[in-house]
Amino acid sequence: MPRPARMPSQFQPGEALIRRRCKALILCLVASFLLTLASVASFAAFKYYSVYALLKSSTSQSLPLVRHAGPQGTALPGDLSSIDHFNLLLLGSDNDAKFQSGAVLTQTDMVVRVDLASQKVTMVSIPRDMWLTTDSGVCCYKLDEISNVETDNASNTLDKKLHGFAHTAATIEADFGIPINAYAWVGLDGFVKVIDTLGGVDVDVLHPIVDDAYPKDMNNSNPFDYQRLYIPAGPQHLDGQAALDYVRSRHSDLLGDFGRAARQQSVLVALKKKLNDSSILGNLDQLAADLQGSVLTSLTISQVVQLASFARGLKSSDFHQYVLGVPMYAYYGHAEGKSVVQPIWSAINRTIKQIFTH
Repeated sequence: MPRPARMPSQFQPGEALIRRRCKALILCLVASFLLTLASVASFAAFKYYSVYALLKSSTSQSLPLVRHAGPQGTALPGDLSSIDHFNLLLLGSDNDAKFQSGAVLTQTDMVVRVDLASQKVTMVSIPRDMWLTTDSGVCCYKLDEISNVETDNASNTLDKKLHGFAHTAATIEADFGIPINAYAWVGLDGFVKVIDTLGGVDVDVLHPIVDDAYPKDMNNSNPFDYQRLYIPAGPQHLDGQAALDYVRSRHSDLLGDFGRAARQQSVLVALKKKLNDSSILGNLDQLAADLQGSVLTSLTISQVVQLASFARGLKSSDFHQYVLGVPMYAYYGHAEGKSVVQPIWSAINRTIKQIFTH
């Protein structure tokens, strides 16, 4: 059951919140844009068949039902215009090549409240290292580990992912009291490929990034290898791999996981500008190929088309961002020999109540 809510000192609007690699939010931006284009005319799904094929294979991936004591979200209706709001869980995983069993660590865990009636989107990021009781009542695991340890003896890679995602969603429902109505997941490779297909992104690097222990796990026979990373300060044009490096590095930041949030936000803004360019029409087939195998969502094609139409009318001021991080909502600690993020439930529950119960 959710812990009793108590008053925090203040909210933290304006604080960037995208976790680890921000892959899940990339999914929403890219998929929503593609679907918006594909729904412009009745023949578009046939004209851009590869886009339609991607959506067909990636959508309607329902999670197994998990029973727990928390408030369980109901499935979305086919027509989103019949509801005022819903909660979408965005997930992004680590390099899946590291996990030969098919298990996935959810390095990005973000709950997005989509307020259709009030034309507002609120994003709440939960730290991957937050120390939580699982939906089955086991204390405790890091949030990113729950999708790995709770697999219900699934028989194949897809089933393991879906069972793991189901337990992650159920844990968030049980611990935070947030009913989850839908989910979306995007893998690591899709982020890099999409940015490369779009010709890279332009960002203003606020301070040099120097990381002597940056993972060298992309296109490498040793997925646990490391390298030295350096990105100079100032305006930079980043290709897909450089953009991933920029949003992923944390060892050079005094605030670690939380300090890189501003960098992640700047790349998302740059990517959104790219996706708003009308020249995207010429890259639809390639973008669909980039995301093939890297996208899973419980949303149907029809629901994503409606969501894309909704998102197209939003202004930047309609987006509100929170991270349940240090020092207001959590503190660094140790448990069972691990470095973890311990939640401050008094602050967390007050903010969750304010966002999700009105």
